[in-house]
Amino acid sequence: MAANKINNIALKTSKEEEYIDKARLAAIQDAQRKANKLAVGFGEEILGLWEIRYLDQRPVQPVMMRMNADPSYDVAESYQQGQVTIRDKSK
Repeated sequence: MAANKINNIALKTSKEEEYIDKARLAAIQDAQRKANKLAVGFGEEILGLWEIRYLDQRPVQPVMMRMNADPSYDVAESYQQGQVTIRDKSK
C-alpha cells in the first residue's frame, strides 16, 4: 500500500508556551511605549491601566494546497522548508 495523501500536518515546538509568553511580554512592552508616547503628545501621563482586551489566536489552521496528480510528480520538488510563526494578539 502506497501513501499518496497526507492530511493534518502540524508543525509545533516543545517550547510553544515559552515563546508565547515571550511574544506576549514583548507586545505588552510595545503597548506601554506607545501609550506613553501618545500620552506625552497630549500633555498627559499614564497613571494606571484602563482596559485590556485579549484575543487568543491559537490554534492556527494550515492553508491547504491542491497537489498535482500527474504520475511524474516529484515529491522532492514540492517540499518547501517553512517557518513556524507564533503570534499573540491583544486588542
